[in-house]
Amino acid sequence: MFSTNVGTPILPNNVIRRFIFPACTRLGLPRATWLTFRRTYSSWSHDRGVPGKVVAQLMGHANVDTTLNVYTQVLDGSLRQAVEKVGSELFTVVHKRAAPPLEGKGQKSNVKGEENGATLEEATGTFDLCPLT
Repeated sequence: MFSTNVGTPILPNNVIRRFIFPACTRLGLPRATWLTFRRTYSSWSHDRGVPGKVVAQLMGHANVDTTLNVYTQVLDGSLRQAVEKVGSELFTVVHKRAAPPLEGKGQKSNVKGEENGATLEEATGTFDLCPLT
């Protein structure tokens, strides 16, 4: 991938010292190493849904545990996306249409902030979380 002026390969550590470190300095970034690139590749692949076994094979790992436990990191925003995805698929809000009133059907509510003259059923709008089947 990288060669000297006479066509011989540049040692991997020399690539880092001659090209990567100076580029990071010019861009104001922390120094990147080969480990940085491997972790970035593994984490981005995992975040985009590439199966762990595939990433492990591409990275030359015999065991997917090495890939997931050493190289793959949780990216910013991934936790929120996971919670939202699971939450939206597991639960749905179901409105109880025939909910019994709290203090008797048709009684007017006197809770501050509610519409004048609203019944308890109208004012409270009872909801339950129900798992999808």
